[in-house]
Amino acid sequence: MNLGGFQRVAVCVIAGATALTPCAALAKTHHYRFGQFHLTVNYDSFTGATKCLAKGHDIVLRDSIISFKFDPNIPTDRAQVRINAGSVINAAEYRTEIRSRQIFLETGPLPNPDASRVNLPVSLFADASFVDIRPNPDKRFVKHFKLSGLNSALSFMSEHGCKVEIE
Repeated sequence: MNLGGFQRVAVCVIAGATALTPCAALAKTHHYRFGQFHLTVNYDSFTGATKCLAKGHDIVLRDSIISFKFDPNIPTDRAQVRINAGSVINAAEYRTEIRSRQIFLETGPLPNPDASRVNLPVSLFADASFVDIRPNPDKRFVKHFKLSGLNSALSFMSEHGCKVEIE
């Protein structure tokens, strides 16, 4: 657009850098569906980075971490997990590994530091079709999560340059 000798230029700020080119040319977003998972893939041609985010019912998959969401008033710091009715896993055993990956995860107040989420490495879920999680081993409540489409989403993410570690 000509504004008295000045040209209006879109300015995009991506990853801390400023570019004087149309924003759409720098980032492209594509949406896919795999079973219950909605997958968003962002291709950033300016930085060359590809970022993926997959969401299912109360499940978020980002950067090789899968996060299972509970009601906000349910502490999950002592959660127990059973994948495909297998043996019990204590989610706390993976807390240090997840934090060492320097991935930002939402945290909550001191009484509920995991923000009512159970975060686990996605590598645990190869060929899993469901997971049962007991957020508190002293209570009987168990939440069942279906994982239909997870393996297809993981394969697609890995093939398209997203950080996913599957075995």
